[in-house]
Amino acid sequence: MKRLPEGGTLGELLQHIKTLLGMGGEKLWVCRQSALLVMKYYFAISDDSPLFETFFDCVVERLADDVDDVVSSAVTALSSLFSNASIDGERKRNFINRVMDQMWTLLHAETKRDNMRAGLDGLVVDLLTMVDTWMRQDERVSLTMEQLITIRDTMDPQFRTRTHAAVRIVSIASERREFPIDEKEMFTLLRTFYRILLFASPTETQPMLEEVYLTMIRVVSTRRECVISSLPLRESIGLWAGCLLCDHKNAAIDVFAHRVEGPTSKREDPLERMGSEEMRFMGEGAKDGVIVTRKILGAKFVAALMEILYESEEMISGQKLSTALQLLFVPMIRSSSLFHNLGAAIVINEWAALWKVALQRVPTLEVPGTVISLADTYIRSASTRQYDETSVCCASLSSDCNEFVEWCCVRGAVAEEIDYGGSVEEISRQAFESCVRVCNEEEDFMMAESAKNRYTLLCEQFEHTKMSVKANTVRVYAFLSSSLLYFGFIGEKLTPLIRPIVDVMNGERNETVGVEIFRGSIPLLIAYSQQRQPKPFVKVLSRALEAFASCPLRIPRPSTTTKDSEARIISGEPSTSKDESTASTSDNNENTTSGGGGKESEQSISSRNALLLLAVCTGFPVDQLPEFYAHFDLDEETMDDERLLTRLELHRSLFARVGSQLSHTATQRVLSLLRSSMAELRHAGAKAVETFTAARAADTMNRLYFPLCEMATNLEEASERRGAIEAIYRLSILGPSLTDLAPLLAPIAFARLADQLVEVREMAGLAFRSLLPLLSIKRETSVRPPDLSDFIWEKCRENSAFVDLLSDPGRLESVKSSEIDDLGEDTTLRHYQLEGITWLGYLRRFGLSGILADDMGLGKTLQTLAAIVTANQDASSPRPSLVVCPRTLVAHWCAEWERYFPGRKGVAVRAEGASRKCMEGAELVVAAYDELKNNAILPKIVWRYCVLDEGHILRNPRTQIFRAVSALRSETRLILSGTPVQNSSADLWALFAYLIPGFLGDERYFRQTFIKPIQQCRNAKAAENQMKDGQEALSRLHRLVLPFVLRRLKTDVLRELPEKVVSDYECTLTSLQKKVYEIIVDRCCSSPTGQRALSPLHALISLRKVVDHPSLILPLADTLQLNEDMRKQLEEWKDSLQLSGKLQALGQLLVECGILKKKEEEEEGEGGNKNDDDSVSAVLNSATIHPHRALIFCQWRASVALVSRALNQGFEDGGNGTPVSHLILDGSVAPDGRQTLVDRFNHDKSIDVMVLTTHIGGVGLNLTGADIVIFMDHDWNPMKDLQAIDRAHRLGQTRNVNVYRLITKGTIEEKVMSYQRFKKNTADALIGSENQSLSSMKTDELLSMFALEESSGANGSTKSTEPRRKKAKVDLSTSGEEVWNLSEIWDESQYDEAFSVTNFLKDTVN
Repeated sequence: MKRLPEGGTLGELLQHIKTLLGMGGEKLWVCRQSALLVMKYYFAISDDSPLFETFFDCVVERLADDVDDVVSSAVTALSSLFSNASIDGERKRNFINRVMDQMWTLLHAETKRDNMRAGLDGLVVDLLTMVDTWMRQDERVSLTMEQLITIRDTMDPQFRTRTHAAVRIVSIASERREFPIDEKEMFTLLRTFYRILLFASPTETQPMLEEVYLTMIRVVSTRRECVISSLPLRESIGLWAGCLLCDHKNAAIDVFAHRVEGPTSKREDPLERMGSEEMRFMGEGAKDGVIVTRKILGAKFVAALMEILYESEEMISGQKLSTALQLLFVPMIRSSSLFHNLGAAIVINEWAALWKVALQRVPTLEVPGTVISLADTYIRSASTRQYDETSVCCASLSSDCNEFVEWCCVRGAVAEEIDYGGSVEEISRQAFESCVRVCNEEEDFMMAESAKNRYTLLCEQFEHTKMSVKANTVRVYAFLSSSLLYFGFIGEKLTPLIRPIVDVMNGERNETVGVEIFRGSIPLLIAYSQQRQPKPFVKVLSRALEAFASCPLRIPRPSTTTKDSEARIISGEPSTSKDESTASTSDNNENTTSGGGGKESEQSISSRNALLLLAVCTGFPVDQLPEFYAHFDLDEETMDDERLLTRLELHRSLFARVGSQLSHTATQRVLSLLRSSMAELRHAGAKAVETFTAARAADTMNRLYFPLCEMATNLEEASERRGAIEAIYRLSILGPSLTDLAPLLAPIAFARLADQLVEVREMAGLAFRSLLPLLSIKRETSVRPPDLSDFIWEKCRENSAFVDLLSDPGRLESVKSSEIDDLGEDTTLRHYQLEGITWLGYLRRFGLSGILADDMGLGKTLQTLAAIVTANQDASSPRPSLVVCPRTLVAHWCAEWERYFPGRKGVAVRAEGASRKCMEGAELVVAAYDELKNNAILPKIVWRYCVLDEGHILRNPRTQIFRAVSALRSETRLILSGTPVQNSSADLWALFAYLIPGFLGDERYFRQTFIKPIQQCRNAKAAENQMKDGQEALSRLHRLVLPFVLRRLKTDVLRELPEKVVSDYECTLTSLQKKVYEIIVDRCCSSPTGQRALSPLHALISLRKVVDHPSLILPLADTLQLNEDMRKQLEEWKDSLQLSGKLQALGQLLVECGILKKKEEEEEGEGGNKNDDDSVSAVLNSATIHPHRALIFCQWRASVALVSRALNQGFEDGGNGTPVSHLILDGSVAPDGRQTLVDRFNHDKSIDVMVLTTHIGGVGLNLTGADIVIFMDHDWNPMKDLQAIDRAHRLGQTRNVNVYRLITKGTIEEKVMSYQRFKKNTADALIGSENQSLSSMKTDELLSMFALEESSGANGSTKSTEPRRKKAKVDLSTSGEEVWNLSEIWDESQYDEAFSVTNFLKDTVN
């Protein structure tokens, strides 16, 4: 960004800013703050100049403002100076020094204010951030003691943000060459640190606590002399250790008695709770976990100071300090309080670890014999030890038991049925059973339920009390055993030391405890076991492996094989990721302690702890610990599934430590798991693929890529597809580490989005959504991963353009005719047909299916056959393709194959009567739709293409044909239909439910999202928002299906095709027709007593028949209760043309077309020819007998019979007219004979008319011998009429085609035509001009579905597991204010990122 000169527009602007800065008064503070926000960015980019210095002085003055928010804004503005690269270094340093002088003054003043102690510390945080930035920017900066004290005074365990900021500053200062601190301030600083460790809240403070400990270690390491010489510290160290002896139920500490008081401590209320007052609201389990973790951290703190003091030669009260420190533990260990023992044991263990490290530095370091003796005695007297807590718990439980028994007796329990000499659990159980029995007898079920709830709660108290005492007892023994191993005191037998460690592995819920026990004791145990036979550690290792494998969450056990269990993909189940994380280790112990969250099973606890133990073992090389590394061998000859799963899980958990890599044998075993019919074994195989890819990506891909490709496309084995897609999903969640290999996997996942198995589709959607961002990253780099094979690297590069081609098919290179093998020499492919073949190849390449919706007569058959041949050329193995079509077209498809590929070795066969061997040996198999119902062979074969000609027949998904077609298996599915949307947008859902199941969601979702708003907008009373919603739904549906539908119109691609003219030919009803019409309407609208009413459907059909001829409703005469005169008239005149206005109009139309000749006209014509040889009619008649030929379409066979009779009579009653030669094609013609009839009409010019039913003759036939199309009546579905028109208006037609639609005024036919127009407009909106070519077929919507949120939206591949959030109803008119949604408000980090100076500077560069 080019900067404006300061004397120009920018300078004028800054003058206004200066004015704002100078506005005084409390009410105008917002003006000053707004100006300072501008200064924040100005100081970051401005050059040094007088104007800059003026503003600098103005902003510095604002540091003394009376309003804290203004001061904070001034601090933030001045902090941007550190980012300014335009000001000279020395000059910039001078500015910064001036700023920092002001900052220290402000900070010192703030530490004295009550506001800071009350938590109003926003300004303090800003000042600390400024100091932090200053120290990081200039490594020469160090703090003075006064500054260090000021920083220390800002620390308070109640306020995490400012305390953490202050600790970071002290940490930086401790690394500098000068760190001025004396004995007094050292004690005060350490006490402040210790207070933070003890009393900070457990919420989001773990990083701060760890930094406090590390900073303390750094401080005392650089100033050991201050620690040793600090008398207050020597006097307080025992008291500080005493803070860790508190009871877990009420961890309150007297801060003055233990010398850990702070500035906010009060002598009148000296008790402060470990973990803050927040602990009071936590469950017992969660509270125990936090306190134990905090005690361990506090013990590390105290132990570090004790070790420094222990190494010194100092005396205290006439006694060596080293001796005094040991004696501190005597009363603690000998105490009968379990929590005293536990606190002492934790400190001793941490001290022992530091002592062992110090021993390497000081070989003459004194052995702490007193502590060792205390620990050893404690461990060896385990069986005789009693704790105060046990007695207290027993008394508490007895009280609870007595209260419960009394409650039960009051409510009917029989005292004689209770044995008061038993245990509290037994007494409670007997009282409960007696009480419940009495309540049930009296039918007081509510009281019985209340008793059950009370008893359940009491049992939980019993269990928790016993577990608490047991767990803490195990902890004491384990910490003391670990300390003895550190001290090297092991005795003759290791068993007493090993037992507590194994107990921790089996039941310790707190991960931090396990880490502290195992990190030192296990390596020492291994070292001490090396010289013993048998090695004691081998038994520990065996127990650890058993515990590791015991968790069903880590290693799911194969269940009994059922259809449901086979279909599972475990990685996609909502609980899987949570369960796996529960079973694995975690860096944040607070998330793994029991209570508050869900309960961990004993198996998952022991398994997690076993993994901690095994992780420690990886620190030894293979030659030192062969017994351990033998369990990673995957090549062992005799290995069952259970052992294989355990070893694979070991690799998964420890691959980064042991360098996991597949061998040939291991690869085959992993693939065998992926192919298994058991979901649990596939899951284990998928995790193994993830593991070895994470360890050695290139080597794993070299071994597994091609097998995964084959499995993913194996349509014969569903289990292989499930295993492959689960493996690819597991790889996709590796994230950026998989970037280099994403192009290999994304096409596989994408192709499975159209899989017939819903679980495979859903998993493919999840995998592709994860891989899509990685593809964008990969396109910017082209670095070859090390060790990747040449062939796979080439495949990776080839797939790198995957997203580009997928989002823009127009980039594809068009197929050439010469590239299609065996194409007949006489066959010429037009440009649009080549583009269609290219598009079909595009779909197949990416595993998609689609609809070729070209207008009738544009060669869909030829394009399809060419695509099949092209696919066979590229395939590695032969496979037949299947075409399913109406029975009328079966012979047509076989003939077209022979016509276009006459020299092709692969044959086309009819499915009817063919054997499986015959079909599999053919290249093309053609079957009729009705054959699918009874042909058991077709579903057993896997087809290369499954083509549905006239595929709109599938628009009803509840038909038997739809189910039969859906059962067919094929690599690619294709629908051919010139009119895919026939009735409504619901047709599309049915077609895509076959092509790409789930793509448009389930039927309910589709109706709610698309059909409902589209239909509502059609209503004449639709509101404006309904119209808008309908249009948006229509537009979105169009964008979704756009990539999968290719439609070209004849008018767009065939310029040489003759014109088509559509005209409406109006008719009128005869008087009798009107009477019958009115009777039908009356019968439908009302049902007088004694009369049977017509159903709406029968009424509609009857009205349409009456319009053709009133005699067509004679079968309904009884239902309509026609009077005798009318019935007699209809029966007598049923063959009369005079009763039908439409037949009369049809006759007149045929006359106008020159097809029908009246006798008088013929006579006049003959006379004229004799007398006037030069007349025009004579010339026309001499040129051609009948210049026009017509197709007449009817809806019913009865109408066909009427028209045929009229043609035979020449449209004259009594047969006085001139007959018109014609053929009839309706349901009475056998399917095998229909093509013969068509050929006869096309070649025999003497036949003037063909009368057809729209259902039989309107689909798939070539009737270009006619140039006139007449619709006797009309279908509700406009596409059927359009298809019928295109029987004549298609390739091969040489004359203009005139279409006449006979429409009777004032009747239902006008409603039919109106409905046709709406349906036609809807279809054109869904499949429009953008579907005409690859270049206009932008598929960004397809990719955006996966790049955005996971939902059950248009793709339908995933189902949200989150509960739907209810929207609150708010009456804004009463509130008078805008309602804020807190979930939409940014958090602090988002503001920092959006408005940071760093991002601002990046933008200025760009």
